Amino acid sequence: MLRGMVAPPLPDVVAAVLAGRDYRGLEHRRPEDGEQALVVPAVVLRDLVLGHYGPLPRPVISLVGVLIDGDLDLSYCDWHGNLSLLRCRIRGSVNLAHARVRGRVSLSGSSVRRIDVSNATIDGPLLFVGGMATEGLFGLALTTTGSLNLGQATVVAPVDKPNSCAVELYRAKLGDLFLGDATLRGGLYGNGMTVERNVRLQGLQACSRRSLGLEAAGDTADGQSVSLTGARIGGAIYCRWAEPDRQPMRLEGGLFLTRASCASLHVRARDLDGVDVWLDGFTFGRLLMIAPEEWLALIERASPESNQPYVFYAAHCEAYGMTRLRRAVLVAMHDRTREGLRRWSVDRALWSAWRVVVRYGYSSAWAIGWLVVAVALCAAVLALAGGFLVHDPVGSAPAARGIHETGDIVAFALDSVLPFAGLHAADAWSARPDGAGQIVTMVVFVIVKLAGWGLAALGLASVTGIAKRE
Repeated sequence: MLRGMVAPPLPDVVAAVLAGRDYRGLEHRRPEDGEQALVVPAVVLRDLVLGHYGPLPRPVISLVGVLIDGDLDLSYCDWHGNLSLLRCRIRGSVNLAHARVRGRVSLSGSSVRRIDVSNATIDGPLLFVGGMATEGLFGLALTTTGSLNLGQATVVAPVDKPNSCAVELYRAKLGDLFLGDATLRGGLYGNGMTVERNVRLQGLQACSRRSLGLEAAGDTADGQSVSLTGARIGGAIYCRWAEPDRQPMRLEGGLFLTRASCASLHVRARDLDGVDVWLDGFTFGRLLMIAPEEWLALIERASPESNQPYVFYAAHCEAYGMTRLRRAVLVAMHDRTREGLRRWSVDRALWSAWRVVVRYGYSSAWAIGWLVVAVALCAAVLALAGGFLVHDPVGSAPAARGIHETGDIVAFALDSVLPFAGLHAADAWSARPDGAGQIVTMVVFVIVKLAGWGLAALGLASVTGIAKRE
């Protein structure tokens, strides 16, 4: 027994519970070290739950503001009722692994070394609001029909287990998950969990083991502060309070949403500044509180490099009528692919040319613009060095070399570059270069002409969608 603690007569504890009353020590807070407080041996609680003292008049065991001495081991028990340990100081662990509880389990305001509810089934909520767990909360394959509420709680990862986060919820099935204003020193591991309704991360302060300087291995090796890989959330993920003056979420480490899904995501871009975000396979129904362009910027810095976030977001934009942003998303996806190619390679050069000309087929206007440039270049070649062309007049008039009239130059350029113009302006001229200089000029003219044809074809292909790289 701790020094300064007072052990009540055992019949008082049992009598209070068997009478259906709360057993109270301190009303408004949990006991501190060294102060006078009531001590309840953990084995007494266990025997009460297991019915060793007889049946309870109502299925409720409620202790408030007392010291519980020892480990409370209720593993594999089958308990029909509410277990309430409010603002208690538990000198040990609480073990409900593989237990079946048909009722509410509340440890709110209590301090405990470790909570183990792995493989437990709780037909009701599990509450740890404002509590403190110094060696983690383990809820692997936990099932609760109500909420798991860790609001304002502080949970610390066990130092001697490098593979463990502060809160472990692998393959858990929860009604709701509340982490509002909680502090997780070691992060959350919620891979593969199913949440029927909502996950609330507003005001969460979470840091990875790596950011704390603790040894990390296996599931914690990637530096996760919050990992929801493969999680299925039926409702929303809330990362921001509606009230602007409330404490924002702060993560030190990665936010892993790989292959997770939710109905809606509520987040602001600044909440994720400096956070390594993993989005490969992440799907959602709606985005709220973040501008569409800000989500694209987030995708562009997400890890690892993957086309899925772009493709999914492009489909999302199309569904909501944001066609312009959809094009920007797909162009950004191809830009990222192009950046991954070898710097001086034919593939990268072709991709770069495709982008410059028609933005990978998503902007026919670019091809039309380049076509206008080709016409202008062609006209400039004709005006400055069109001597390789000879005009063959009708009758006995002498042949004239070059094109001198502005109207003739423009008509000739349009007729040459635009395959569909059909002006027949070039019919009266033939190419007869005189000397090497005019041969070079003629070759340049032909190249510009062919480029114009190609640009016209690309523009048409962009309009029809043939040129798009999906």
